[in-house]
Amino acid sequence: MRAIHYQQFGSYEQLQLTERPLPQPGVGEVLLQMRIAGVSPLDNTIREGHLPPNTHKPLPTIPGTSGVGVIVTSDLLAFPVGARVAVSSGSGYGISVDGTWQEFLLAQANHLAIIPDGVSDEDAAALTTGAGYLTAYLALKELVGFLPGQRVLAPGIGGSVVQIQH
Repeated sequence: MRAIHYQQFGSYEQLQLTERPLPQPGVGEVLLQMRIAGVSPLDNTIREGHLPPNTHKPLPTIPGTSGVGVIVTSDLLAFPVGARVAVSSGSGYGISVDGTWQEFLLAQANHLAIIPDGVSDEDAAALTTGAGYLTAYLALKELVGFLPGQRVLAPGIGGSVVQIQH
């Protein structure tokens, strides 16, 4: 299977495409075929070497803290083969264990959430990537009282959101 990894800290140029053996699930694990892998500021922070060594796994590392996949191997009733799932950020993927930037991912059941019918892969990924739309929604709606007709500027991968009054 293909994966993106890096073997030393630095810029985007450190990212390399590699071939790895297909992982085999153990007890309580499922094998996912990844459909979408999130990209967050944390991926860059780790790759650039800005975190203390005891906060992440030794190199090489496959980045990716979240994503969406389809279960291809499972013996767990709650997570049947073919189910679409979101891989939760905050579960250590891309930090303490290899992350979602690979074709297939071994995941613990408690790190997954079934995606309901009617919710697209893209929408599910947006809710989980770096806390995604959910953080922006809560900040704008609950903290600052954002109202219909107001505008917002989201200036890119840094994850910032700026409220614009008109």
